[in-house]
Amino acid sequence: MYGKFGLMAEAQKVCKVMPERDVVTWNALIGGHADNTDPNAALESFNLLRREGLLSNYITIVNLLGACLSPDYLLKHGMPIHAHIVVAGFELNTYVQSSLITMYAQCGNLNASNFIFDVLANKNSSTWNAILSANAHYGPGEEALKFIARMRNDGVDLDQFSFSVALATIGNLTVLDEGQQLHSWIIKLGFESNEYVLNATMDMYGKCGEIDDVFKILPLPKSRSQRSWNILISALARHGFFRQATKAFQEMLDIGLRPDHVTFVSLLSACSHGGLVDEGLAYFSLMTTEFGVPTGIEHCVCIIDLLGRSGRLAEAEAFIDEMPVPPNDLVWRSLLAACKIHGNLELGRKAADHLLELDSSDDSAYVLYSNPAVGSS
Repeated sequence: MYGKFGLMAEAQKVCKVMPERDVVTWNALIGGHADNTDPNAALESFNLLRREGLLSNYITIVNLLGACLSPDYLLKHGMPIHAHIVVAGFELNTYVQSSLITMYAQCGNLNASNFIFDVLANKNSSTWNAILSANAHYGPGEEALKFIARMRNDGVDLDQFSFSVALATIGNLTVLDEGQQLHSWIIKLGFESNEYVLNATMDMYGKCGEIDDVFKILPLPKSRSQRSWNILISALARHGFFRQATKAFQEMLDIGLRPDHVTFVSLLSACSHGGLVDEGLAYFSLMTTEFGVPTGIEHCVCIIDLLGRSGRLAEAEAFIDEMPVPPNDLVWRSLLAACKIHGNLELGRKAADHLLELDSSDDSAYVLYSNPAVGSS
């Protein structure tokens, strides 16, 4: 319970005062550390489990691997855990195999993920989904599509996860023909009414610019999930239907659904690209005051873009000064682009300076310095 809320200090206190601790107790603690991205604490808890003379199980290993999320953790944690897996005889466990594939991909070694998968004697849906997801998220999308083709040719039973990952990859690559073929396959296998697959199909068509196809499979308003509404608003905004996007937002409210942070990113983006400045600012205000959605950096970037496109650069600068989250490179790059368009070189140089502070090799900052006359009048 404590781990789910990030209260790992309290979870450790409870663990310490327990008269007896079994592997289930330690698995819960290790899993909590993994969920809170603390591989050092996860590995320390694993070592304590072993000192107490307890034997780990596959859940222990899966939780440990889940804590390794970046290249920094691979040598120190990931590879030693892999060695323990071999010594302890867990290398044939399907869940461990899938977790290893995911761990290496997350840590920047997709080649290792592919090698582990290729040498597996018995591949199943879990390991296929793991390698598909690894290539979709951490490698060229085209490679992920090759795995989908292999799954189909090998007669692997695809599930909602497989289809959702494949559709997301196709949408990101905007390869409509592939998407239409996959959609036909989805219908043939009876997954077209699955909520996750349906939403992923809508999102794919939206990213490929096929708004009519989005509406063909869009559920009736009262049957739409929050994610369905978010996808609809995003698709409309992405392809220039700005008023329709704001209308869809109102329809969502009318049936009693509450928007989330994703809804507002799409909505604010629609207002920005549609020149709906006052509406965008009003939505941004309502986001926190009426709907209790915390302000995220994505929302702030949308507001900077909104004000910058309309030439309200002083307001954009003031907004950055009052942001509840630290401005990142996207914020300064958006302001810099607006300054170049509207010829505000002084503020543009300030934005460029901040970009250089974040990354001295940022090309967009150097462009302003090397060609300061761009956009000036």
